[in-house]
Amino acid sequence: MVKYRRFVSLGLLISFISLLLVGLVLFFRPEADQPGALSWKFLGLEREAWGETHKVLALIFVFLTINHIFLNLDKIKEYLKN
Repeated sequence: MVKYRRFVSLGLLISFISLLLVGLVLFFRPEADQPGALSWKFLGLEREAWGETHKVLALIFVFLTINHIFLNLDKIKEYLKN
């Protein structure tokens, strides 16, 4: 159980940082109506691929967050009692 908790916590950290970085790339990408925006690539990925990557990372983050809550539910209940 301890190894699984470590895996979930590390996965949350990695997915959060990845979401942040991909979100920044998406924020600074050129808009579709700008010249050359449709052929825009960054690190070998096109506009749509960055969006899909962000969606997949968000799903992983949500899944790991739910696992993290269930793994620490007893501690959360204890905290809320006091």
